[in-house]
Amino acid sequence: DYGKAIAYEFGTFAQGLEACRQIMQQGANPAALRLYDELESGVQFNRPTTNVLMIADEGAPEMVDAVMQICERVCKAMGTELDGAAILERWLDTRYLTGKSAEGFKKSPGFVADTLEMSGCWRDLPAIYDEVVKAIASVPGTLAGSAHQSHAYIDGACLYFSLRGKVDVDKRADWYRSAWDAANSVILRYNATLSHHHGVGLLRAPYMAESLGTAFSLLQMTKKMLDPKNLLNPGK
Repeated sequence: DYGKAIAYEFGTFAQGLEACRQIMQQGANPAALRLYDELESGVQFNRPTTNVLMIADEGAPEMVDAVMQICERVCKAMGTELDGAAILERWLDTRYLTGKSAEGFKKSPGFVADTLEMSGCWRDLPAIYDEVVKAIASVPGTLAGSAHQSHAYIDGACLYFSLRGKVDVDKRADWYRSAWDAANSVILRYNATLSHHHGVGLLRAPYMAESLGTAFSLLQMTKKMLDPKNLLNPGK
């Protein structure tokens, strides 16, 4: 298959998000459009003082070239070009190493780490990013909060946050719930979605009623009608 990869760095995460917005809204749809904040750019690409955007596409040469032409035009006006082939190669080698962000901490018995993915409108994402990272950091015991943009659309994108903390072993559950509460308070305030693709489950259940408003009672009534004896997934 014919393919191309480019990469750019931006002074702020918000600038990178703006580049992604313009790319999508100008009709380009590259196979990979992933923006990493400073912390995750350091972990992923060893560039800890910048925000790296990696763009890759493959397919018919005419389509790939057209997509990349739009991407390059947008990014050159706002960022600094990097070696796209090298960035892509490193990403392909390391993207499934889920423990990378926890290196140096994961052997500690008091270490806690998780990810939180959500989605929102382009206009809100820069503030959501800033405020969620700040909210996570405000929880005592937090080591770091960071994010990357993993999926982009015409009207918005998914931000994939990482949460890391280190507390006394018996305080891990308290830190974990406090960090989630802090992050989701921001997400709810901006009326963004609680999850992009991981789903709600038990972890996000406490935030569902506020997130869905009157739609939540509709779901409850639907459940009662279809499963009056509560046989399906009881207690959930």
